[in-house]
Amino acid sequence: MSYRFRRLQLLLLPLLISLLAGCSQLGALEVWTGVSQQLDYVSLVEVEFRRSGYDIVGIYTLNGDLNGEGVIDGVIREGIIVATLSASTNCRFDFVGTATETTIKGDFEPNTCLGGYSGTWSLQRKR
Repeated sequence: MSYRFRRLQLLLLPLLISLLAGCSQLGALEVWTGVSQQLDYVSLVEVEFRRSGYDIVGIYTLNGDLNGEGVIDGVIREGIIVATLSASTNCRFDFVGTATETTIKGDFEPNTCLGGYSGTWSLQRKR
């Protein structure tokens, strides 16, 4: 390897690292707790996600993981949250609701979840 090429690599490496770091900037971890209701069944739900612009990505657990966990992936923009709740690769729910600095409330319905039921989430921001 030539000296010039090696020097160019060493000069460009910090620039590349800073560009990649800037593209993947995620906000602080947000933790939300509350209740999930499906039919007459109420369970505790905890949601943890990070923001990148309007996008959110994280996880949720039901009853302290006794009733499962899943992935939340969506958007919060102008007080509206639209997300997909993925309980598994074969079970996803569409979630739509409102979001403020302290509350998230909304409805979910099965998208690709056979036997899944619609329901609601009512969450308060914990941190």
